[in-house]
Amino acid sequence: MEMFRQKIKKVMANFNNAIRFVLAKEGGYQSHPNDRGNYNSQNELIGTNMGISAPVLERHLGRVPTEQDMKALTQATAKEIYRRNFWNPIQGDKLVHDSTAIAIFDWFVNAGRPAIIKAQEVVNVGTDGVVGRITLKALNEYDPKKFFNEYQEKRVEWYKRLTDRRPSLRVFLNGWLSRISSLTNFITKKDENVKS
Repeated sequence: MEMFRQKIKKVMANFNNAIRFVLAKEGGYQSHPNDRGNYNSQNELIGTNMGISAPVLERHLGRVPTEQDMKALTQATAKEIYRRNFWNPIQGDKLVHDSTAIAIFDWFVNAGRPAIIKAQEVVNVGTDGVVGRITLKALNEYDPKKFFNEYQEKRVEWYKRLTDRRPSLRVFLNGWLSRISSLTNFITKKDENVKS
């Protein structure tokens, strides 16, 4: 299934575009007992905020966070965490195509290394879950429209398989699929704005 048809211009990836989408999708503070990302290392339910999970905040702070720490998280700190822990590992600033970078970034935020492994599968390089020199070159040379469509299809398939293996996560499936659809709309609109 073709996710979008607009021609994508070759533009260097932009963290601000990526973070704008992710923050809009992640929203503010929430606490869900079925989501392991809501628990700190002491197995205390502290929630997430702006998509920053309890384990990620714990690594950032260098100590076990509380619910109050999570609720007090500022957008500036969240952006700093996103850049360091998610954008930099995918080498977002070195990716040529914004649509490629945003798609990988969004999935990496949501699921971790599988996002990189699936990107590597699309561009047919070794699947080590690290964006190194070979992966970066392949991503930059791959047709961005083709990459985006194939990658989004892999993402849908991955979430469906995940929820088949872990039925307790089925409560999140519709939200994940909606997020994928929203990303397609975001990329399509962003590309239309570049053309006008």
